[in-house]
Amino acid sequence: MNGASIWGMLLTIISGVLVFVIGQVILERVIKPLQEYKKIKSKISYLLAFYANVYTNPIMRDGRNTIQDRDHADKVALKLKEAACELVGFKQQKNKLVSKDNIEKANTNLLKLSCGLYTDSKHIDERIMQNEEYVKEIMKALNLK
Repeated sequence: MNGASIWGMLLTIISGVLVFVIGQVILERVIKPLQEYKKIKSKISYLLAFYANVYTNPIMRDGRNTIQDRDHADKVALKLKEAACELVGFKQQKNKLVSKDNIEKANTNLLKLSCGLYTDSKHIDERIMQNEEYVKEIMKALNLK
């Protein structure tokens, strides 16, 4: 073997390793975080659609609702809080591809919505309107349709 063919093989090996390393960096820094973000958005979209009947019909604090209704509302509130915490966790990854302001807005409104599942009879209409506004803000912040 001559010197030119050895250098050619080395160059091929080095360029292959560089392509692999660059691909892994892009995968870890861009693709995986975006996939995780889309997964969180999908979960939030599902929660908002599936539990619309809960946040549009808040539980009365005066005890009119059954224990099962209150337990169900508590479970929904917990799921909304968990989704908000997942957003906060994603924000801590310091991903430059997603607006931290939008994540913060969605997080805040998810928490407000989770707290808005209970009301008193005097303010039920206000609570329903507030909850609907929270949902609109979440959908706007996360660009959900």
